[in-house]
Amino acid sequence: MEVVKGSLCSQLSFHYVIPKMLTGSLEKSSDCGSSKGCFTKCESDSSCTFTVAWSVDAGGATATYILSSVVASNGSYIALGFSEDDKMGSDDVIGCLGLSDGTVRKFSAQNNGKRPEVFSDDNLKLIRDEMKDGTLTCSLRRPLANYTVSGKTRRNINDPFRLLFARGSGSLENSMASLSYHGPSDRFVSSQALSVTDTKVDEIGTQSSVTTPAASLTGSLEKSSDCGSSKGCFTKCESDSSCTFTVAWSVDAGGATATYILSSDVASTGSYISLGFSEDDKMGSDDVMGCLGLSDGTVSKFSAQNNGKRPEVYSDSSLQFIRGEMKDGTLTCSLRRQLAGYTVSGKTRRNIGNKFVLLFARGSGSLENNMASLSYHGGNDRFISSQPLSASDLIDDSAKDLKFPLIKLHGKSTLSH
Repeated sequence: MEVVKGSLCSQLSFHYVIPKMLTGSLEKSSDCGSSKGCFTKCESDSSCTFTVAWSVDAGGATATYILSSVVASNGSYIALGFSEDDKMGSDDVIGCLGLSDGTVRKFSAQNNGKRPEVFSDDNLKLIRDEMKDGTLTCSLRRPLANYTVSGKTRRNINDPFRLLFARGSGSLENSMASLSYHGPSDRFVSSQALSVTDTKVDEIGTQSSVTTPAASLTGSLEKSSDCGSSKGCFTKCESDSSCTFTVAWSVDAGGATATYILSSDVASTGSYISLGFSEDDKMGSDDVMGCLGLSDGTVSKFSAQNNGKRPEVYSDSSLQFIRGEMKDGTLTCSLRRQLAGYTVSGKTRRNIGNKFVLLFARGSGSLENNMASLSYHGGNDRFISSQPLSASDLIDDSAKDLKFPLIKLHGKSTLSH
């Protein structure tokens, strides 16, 4: 395949992981509540989703935090944030990233709105790490007192802060951790503010109320003035000048192909947007196309067919990538495909001259060892058309939220130069 700036063809393969599998294989430390403070989510002391334990080190100048969680795969991160409230804001974050080769890296970050800013911090020490049997564990040591490093101020953890735990997929780019959006089922907040000297046990009973980045991913797009006249449209907008995402389409001259323009606010570079053609409002045997905006500014197309829980991604040269752009937090791409159904790579693409329910989704993605990794799109980042639509329908359709089952989407894409 040929790779060019703004147009990158990719061949993808995915698998789904159901979050309920990511529970129950960790044990809570018996020191919790006595010699250690702990922040955990456990059904019992021997069945935990994640655990965080901490204690002040001898000498009183540093503390060690032990983070452990069941994770979906290698290429995952776990993170702990120190926040003044229960929302993602200007938070002090530490964590570790388990890579596909089995190594583990520490990272430091500061949440600033949509995107965590990862920075170098030699004061944060990785003491111990392990990636084994689907569990990622790391011990991190940091000073108690506040300090400034890489232009960032780390907080004084003698003071009480709400603790935020998150896990998700990640990769290493230019020796720095690249963290994908963790998704709504993989973030938790402590029930109270805790300091490093607290030896309490804070137990999470339900999913936290941490504000998701998706809440800020609204309002920067304009709907095309051609919607409902010369173009069909599927959008989610507060007004014509304030949209979360837009999909516009029209049949091309000659009548054999149609062009779809997908556009959405995204949390960062390293994000994807996709459009599915479905016989109903559920994820099933759906025909999917989309694009992935990478951190280097390139954009890739992809094709997939959903088959129950597992989408089969395949190469489709008939799907043409016309244009792609990643600019000012917005990912846009134009894709051209045949109206008539056709078979490619052993898959049958649907006849989009017929009416189908449209499914729009967006999420984060990254590149790892020349492989693209696509993360679960999150509960706030999936939408369904209010009615079945064909490529020839010049209707302006407003989206409604689609409540998929809670599943995680992980993807690998081989990129050939």
